[in-house]
Amino acid sequence: MGIHDLETGLGSIAGRLRSLLCFIRSGRAGVCFFCLILLFDDRVSLGQASAEPAESPLNKPVRVCADELGFPPFTYLEKEVPGNSRRELTGASYELILLVFSEAGIPAKVELAPWKRCLASVARFSVEGDFEIFLDGSSSREREGLYLRTQPVYLATRALYYSKKNTPRATKIPELTALNHYRLCGIAGYNLQWLKLYSVTQKVDQTTYSYDHAFHKLDEGRCDFVIGYKEQVDGLIKEGDLILPNEIEVLKNVIFPTETFYLWISRKSDRAESLLQIVNDGIAKLQADGRYEDIFLRYVKDELLVR
Repeated sequence: MGIHDLETGLGSIAGRLRSLLCFIRSGRAGVCFFCLILLFDDRVSLGQASAEPAESPLNKPVRVCADELGFPPFTYLEKEVPGNSRRELTGASYELILLVFSEAGIPAKVELAPWKRCLASVARFSVEGDFEIFLDGSSSREREGLYLRTQPVYLATRALYYSKKNTPRATKIPELTALNHYRLCGIAGYNLQWLKLYSVTQKVDQTTYSYDHAFHKLDEGRCDFVIGYKEQVDGLIKEGDLILPNEIEVLKNVIFPTETFYLWISRKSDRAESLLQIVNDGIAKLQADGRYEDIFLRYVKDELLVR
């Protein structure tokens, strides 16, 4: 509201106060109630004129979730320091998403959550408190139907782990299709659709929610192989969040192609397309000016970057 409007509003209120006094002095106080209504109406109008513009839906804070298991070196909790139990979130994709939204002028907060809950929350995004975006997800037809996929963010290395004491002949596997003859374990909610591309149709036990449990099943002989990501497992060990049982090894005689990872935005969000454009433009800008590389090379080798 401008100064002229403010002066006009105040002048109107003053005029009605003078009229109210005249009515009282003339003994016609019975109509004062009507005067007060008029005075109140003017105040309401003045208050409405001074109200701040409504916040744009696009500028509302974005809630982002990531796997609480940790996906180092992309999104994870720093190793606990003696004397300080507080562990801060860090990682390449964590830094990337905060920088993208910061430069777009949109507040963003990344939180860790159980992976399946994180995915479900973003998929349904309709109730207060749901997450709108999740980090560190590979692609599948199911995900492409539920979420909008950003441009590629980074690569990660698929890996198979086995127990030398329980599966000594693992190193003799000639190709991935041989996995159809073994018991396979994976992490709940992780995308394993890529196995079908290599004709692996064996059902994978994905009832475990952590590598710790999965590797113990492997050690106890309840699985022949655990499917995971090398950078993630190495990172969890480095940060003190995972201890491998004795004689657990990564299979080296089978070459796995790297897998591409993205950020994913809920299709249920009213601003989904706008957020997708902001994220894609932001990543492209950071790649062009070298800051994407600066961020990721502090965490991973050059071959895992997307250019």
